[in-house]
Amino acid sequence: MDKSTPPPSLPHLSAPPPDYDPAPPSLPDPDEILPPAILTLHGRFIYPVQPCGTPSSNPLYQLSRAIHAQGRATESIDFQRLDYRVHNSDGLVGPSVTHRARDVYTLLHRPPMFDYVPLDARIAPPTTNLKRNMGQLKVLVSLWAPYLPGKKKFRVVRVPPEDDQAIWRLRGDKEKLKEKNWETVFQLSREHDKEWCWHDSEGRLLARQMEQVRKAGETEETEQEHQLRILVPLPRKEMDALVALWCLWMWHLHVEATPVKKTLDDVRRIMAAAPGVWRY
Repeated sequence: MDKSTPPPSLPHLSAPPPDYDPAPPSLPDPDEILPPAILTLHGRFIYPVQPCGTPSSNPLYQLSRAIHAQGRATESIDFQRLDYRVHNSDGLVGPSVTHRARDVYTLLHRPPMFDYVPLDARIAPPTTNLKRNMGQLKVLVSLWAPYLPGKKKFRVVRVPPEDDQAIWRLRGDKEKLKEKNWETVFQLSREHDKEWCWHDSEGRLLARQMEQVRKAGETEETEQEHQLRILVPLPRKEMDALVALWCLWMWHLHVEATPVKKTLDDVRRIMAAAPGVWRY
């Protein structure tokens, strides 16, 4: 073959390449504004409610345990967000959808025991990165709050990093160590026997926590349906925290309604726990 003559083109090299996803999977933008939504809890999964009133078939969040199947001994439940991704087709079949479960928070709950161990209810992220999450949040509930008549109101505060608390202890700065002086992120309130309402730090209503009874299928049996009606647009990381706190508070209400059974483990826990302190 003459060296000046170009080689013949090869079909498999001249054909256009198949479609592919050029960008690797990335985390969703934590500051993306999400629209208002209605979420419902079924077992371990949290589904968005469609405009027609029925839950979607694709859950948005999942829990490692079913909240309403737990006793008082359970102290942690993992909370994950399900991120969906559409993959382009190869021309033979349609696009495929996959999801990945991402650890967002761990729900932590210890019910009060007598007057020695106060309630400790909080959500803890896997990493304290305030650019991606809201940090560790704790619900401040006093031992006498359940006995107050009328309106009940609680605060959700951001727990300062352990390094900051260690510096405050060395300096003897007791005011900064007091939980009542920590930054308020959310507020939770309830008037008499109405639904629980979630507010931001300035008192703006964000969501309502609804409980209603509905029929279970075509039978005459009924079941309790738990919904969170988010009323305003929220950044993704704030939405994640609010949904996790909703699950934590449902868990707390379930534990409160569970009869207390004193066991040897309870006694050991009281002896081992320091009043008002529970670190992770």
